[in-house]
Amino acid sequence: RFFQKSVDYVVRRDAVAAYRGDSFKDKRHLRNFFAKNFNSEWRDYRPDDRDEVLRLSSSWACARRQNSADPIYAAMLDDSQRVLEALLEDWGSLRMRGRVVVCEGRIRGFTCGFEIAPETFCVNFEIADLAFKGIAQALFSDFARTLAPYQEINIMDDSGFENLRRTKESFHPVRRVTSYTVLRSS
Repeated sequence: RFFQKSVDYVVRRDAVAAYRGDSFKDKRHLRNFFAKNFNSEWRDYRPDDRDEVLRLSSSWACARRQNSADPIYAAMLDDSQRVLEALLEDWGSLRMRGRVVVCEGRIRGFTCGFEIAPETFCVNFEIADLAFKGIAQALFSDFARTLAPYQEINIMDDSGFENLRRTKESFHPVRRVTSYTVLRSS
């Protein structure tokens, strides 16, 4: 048995890396604002970043909970935290790539993902301290620049949330890929 789960959004890597053109004007402005106003260090994720990334994630999730009374959303945040903990615990055995941005001596942004096909990379986590205006846009653009020669980035689904759907659509996906849940009949 199978059923449609969701739709993953796939964007062009070079479009996100550069934010060129009118359709990316707002994202380019925010990325440039961050670069101009915050002294930052960009580097690959290292296993010794684990505790600081988990603190950032916990703080990010707490802020998200304050903006939503939806119990399903809260449960999804909890699930994401547990998945991130497991992922970082097993980082060395996984084929993950990640980036961090350090501002004011602390990690303020983290993103990571993995190859799903020779031309496609999947970003499965992006966490940023939104007190730093433009950090999320800068983080995604920076990560995309490091992902050559991939042509596309799968930015996953919107989990059924309208605000997340609008955010994913704002990156002008070149295609949407339907995903399914398959259950084995017993």
